[in-house]
Amino acid sequence: MKTSRQPSGSRLISMKSRARGYNLVELMIGLTLGLFLLGGVISIFIATQQANRATDSLSRIQENARMAFELTARDIREAGGNPCNRSNPVANVLKDAEDNPWSNWVGGITGYSTDAAFNAAFPAIGTGTGAGQHIAGTHALTVMGASGTSLSVVEHQPKSAQFKVNTKEHGINDGDILMACDFGLTSIFQVTNANASNVTIVHNTGGSVSPGNCTKGLGLPVTCTTNGTEHTFGPNSQLVRFVASTWYVGASGRNDTSGNPINSLFRIVNNGAALEMIEGVDNMQLSYLVRGANTYVAAPAATAWPNVTAVRIVLTLSGTETGTRSDNLNNNRLQRTVTQIITLRSRQS
Repeated sequence: MKTSRQPSGSRLISMKSRARGYNLVELMIGLTLGLFLLGGVISIFIATQQANRATDSLSRIQENARMAFELTARDIREAGGNPCNRSNPVANVLKDAEDNPWSNWVGGITGYSTDAAFNAAFPAIGTGTGAGQHIAGTHALTVMGASGTSLSVVEHQPKSAQFKVNTKEHGINDGDILMACDFGLTSIFQVTNANASNVTIVHNTGGSVSPGNCTKGLGLPVTCTTNGTEHTFGPNSQLVRFVASTWYVGASGRNDTSGNPINSLFRIVNNGAALEMIEGVDNMQLSYLVRGANTYVAAPAATAWPNVTAVRIVLTLSGTETGTRSDNLNNNRLQRTVTQIITLRSRQS
């Protein structure tokens, strides 16, 4: 039997055919398709990264808005309040009380809707772009009222300017500003001596604390003499800390990832230093509802502050990262505007 054999030349041609590679055109087509695929992958990666950054930035904005409203609402709700009778007349015996915005009672709430009004009240802060300075065109607000747990009065001796309270653990210190109240009067004064080892709290004139009391008399009318107008707070009257909180938008002194300045919400307690509370707050606009009215106004008449029943806050907040996609951008940062209405508990009847 004969076996057919393939010529050696044909076998060589077949092997060369199987070993044949890609030509230049095929390589170019392959590279082009690879570049298209790589471009698509990169586009998806960038879009996903931007979406993640936008989501993270929006989450931060929402959290900052929640915290800003929570903190400001806590103060505003208590504006003008005391633990006794919210309709009490108020005797403020602090020195130069009407000249200091943080101690000028005016019903427990005052707003500043212009730069000039804010600068007149807080000249040390001023309006500008320096760290802590008030941002031009933004509103500000000062609210005053009782803060914390009250102490029960056991005895009050007006002539010696001494309160005796129900516990040695009163936590009151020299220089603290307190409110004393019964169901007929509320008085604001500064503590000149408080000893943690006994139950006596003194509210005399003089001393090393500032601003100090213009009189030791806590009654009305306020007469700035040594004894003034006497008023005795009887047993079960209340003592509680007085707090004035001023809220405003100021420059943080920091920049975002592209070098643009970041603004923040600041708070001043009494006559202390301004503290940065919430980052990324660009603007705050305030309006007020006065008892008997049905529309909010930017700034009521000076005599109407005691009749303010609600405050509407409009905050504009931005993220601190740039390059996030959004339909509402500030220097290429995600930005949102949110509104809340806060009622004053002391004015709800």
